[in-house]
Amino acid sequence: MLLAMPSKDNEDDRESGFEEHFLRTLLEDAINAINRCSNEDNAANYRDAIRTIFASLEGVLAWWRESILDFAQHSDSLDLKTILALSEISFSIDSDGNVNERKNHIPFVTMVKLCGKALRRINPDWKLDLSVKGWAQVKRATDIRNRIMHPKNASHLIVSMDELNDSVGGLLWFLETTVGAVENTNRSLRENYAEIRMMLKAAKAETIYEPKA
Repeated sequence: MLLAMPSKDNEDDRESGFEEHFLRTLLEDAINAINRCSNEDNAANYRDAIRTIFASLEGVLAWWRESILDFAQHSDSLDLKTILALSEISFSIDSDGNVNERKNHIPFVTMVKLCGKALRRINPDWKLDLSVKGWAQVKRATDIRNRIMHPKNASHLIVSMDELNDSVGGLLWFLETTVGAVENTNRSLRENYAEIRMMLKAAKAETIYEPKA
């Protein structure tokens, strides 16, 4: 089934907030990739959809991580090592005693857990629930993406409908969870993400992904 995207009367309104526009674009890209699978059911489209969905997951995580760092500027809840970890910064010392900054890539799943713990320290009223099906779907999407990006044989390039459905479900859960977390931490931001919530509602109602009990 094709996914519907709410229309806007004025496209200029999309520029009203960079973050809203960024998240909207990520979700639109994923929706378009899924729709291509519905229009033309083939293995290449399935692989492209997985890649796009995971790129969207990474984009959402980057936005969430930056939001937490912004919150940390107005709170003393996070220590320096946590802030540096969220910033993916580490340091090395060369033989001359010079301190050099370097980028420290943190795996997707690990960064999600770090963000969850960091935000809970800032906002004790919120907690990331990793016992739900959505989180399992996110982890499965990560495994599927890694498999098709680093294939060892032809079977690694095959993506099943069930795998695609799980990846879609993981993205929708992750976006809804992170937007909710940011809104819960700063309720004045709730209006900023009203359209994202509308898109999520439409996608959850019409997507090829069907939640299981």
